[in-house]
Amino acid sequence: MSNTINDLYADENWRPKYLHIVGICLGASILITNVLATKVIEIGPLTFGSGTLIFPFCLILGDIITEVYGFKRARQLIITTLLCFFFYALMSQIVIALPHSAAWQHQAAYETIFSIALRSFIAGSLAYLTGELTNSWIMSRMKTLTHRNSFYTRALVSTIVAELTNTAVFIPITFGSTLPIEVIVKMVLIGTSIKIVMEALILPFTGWIVKKLKALEGVDYFDQK
Repeated sequence: MSNTINDLYADENWRPKYLHIVGICLGASILITNVLATKVIEIGPLTFGSGTLIFPFCLILGDIITEVYGFKRARQLIITTLLCFFFYALMSQIVIALPHSAAWQHQAAYETIFSIALRSFIAGSLAYLTGELTNSWIMSRMKTLTHRNSFYTRALVSTIVAELTNTAVFIPITFGSTLPIEVIVKMVLIGTSIKIVMEALILPFTGWIVKKLKALEGVDYFDQK
């Protein structure tokens, strides 16, 4: 296998070999994040939504996709992922509405967990679109301006902006009607901080994956000259 990596500028004819694998991981991460995001966790003085522990992986995958495959392909995967998320939210409401067996005694608990799926979809979609698209756009533009230099700087800058945007949108919409405003603000600040620290800690591994994928694809893709 050749280790040559060639610069490629916005070539629509390029057919990536491993994009589908990373895309599947991104879709799974988004669905898992939003299925589990309705629990509020409190550890000592820290109060945050459970999605805080998982969403950083979505942005990490977004960084990888944008860095290796470009903003346009990242945007296509983001929209496709949201369509899958919508299907989950729709089917959860249909299943809740269907009559349950008298032998099954968990309808109330089932409704408690999954009735929020529609609100979670609205909040998650808005938060994901603003956060992930912001993350990918910043990564793409900074890569073009620096000509591949400073991957770690690009990843950190895009992460800080995207995590704050995502959390500030998702938490108030999801929990605004059930939690006091001071708890909402606390969750946004703590959640954003935890996500940034998590992604910063994982960044060396992210950089290693990016290098491996570029070597396997044989391409360093740029959205524009």
